[in-house]
Amino acid sequence: MMKTDKSFTEDKDFIFIDKFKDPVWVEFKEGQIHRVRPYKKSLVGNIYLGRVYHRVPQLKAYFLDLGQGQRGFLQEDLDLAKGDLVLVQVAKDAYSKKYPGLKTDLSIPGDRLVYFPQGKKLYYSLKNKKALKKIWQETKKDLPPGGWLIRTKAQDPKRDLEEAKDLYRLWQKLLQEERLSPKAKCLYRKDQVPEGQRVYTNDPDLAREMGWIHVEDSLYHMEDYRQDLE
Repeated sequence: MMKTDKSFTEDKDFIFIDKFKDPVWVEFKEGQIHRVRPYKKSLVGNIYLGRVYHRVPQLKAYFLDLGQGQRGFLQEDLDLAKGDLVLVQVAKDAYSKKYPGLKTDLSIPGDRLVYFPQGKKLYYSLKNKKALKKIWQETKKDLPPGGWLIRTKAQDPKRDLEEAKDLYRLWQKLLQEERLSPKAKCLYRKDQVPEGQRVYTNDPDLAREMGWIHVEDSLYHMEDYRQDLE
């Protein structure tokens, strides 16, 4: 992996959103590219504490206020009343005149694991299921409560248990915020930036909206990092 160009930044741990051509999320750790993936502005995966403002009983559906002007549509057989607060996750982005589609079956992805807080089952990536079951045979009992998906990259259970604990702690934090918050709001963003980590972007609109640092540079002066796209 190629190190960062020091004329751009002296940071060693940061994220760069490069808008050249198609936007790309590039994560650096210790001065080297750690992760590269397409960046699409999307609400899918975000978790909200939503408040019911309208019920449609015949459709078993609800319209929810998600805070800060956001609204969403939830169609599930639930016993909710107007004004109730409920934890939801965006399953589909808004399109045309439709609000974002919501669900109450939540998932929180990590780099090598996916956590299902309300689940109970353990799943393995179908690409390497047999090998993963063998690798995790002794360690699976140490996973925190809930459902889990073991991804193909989860080849080191001792290391990956730390990620599992981080995801579980994040879930406990969300539950605490749910208990303490009297109003609708976003509790978790899929592309949430770790606390204290800088984010640079050469997209001025995105910088203004997200409060990130605007720079003129592009990472295309480096070797083609797109070969590392997930």
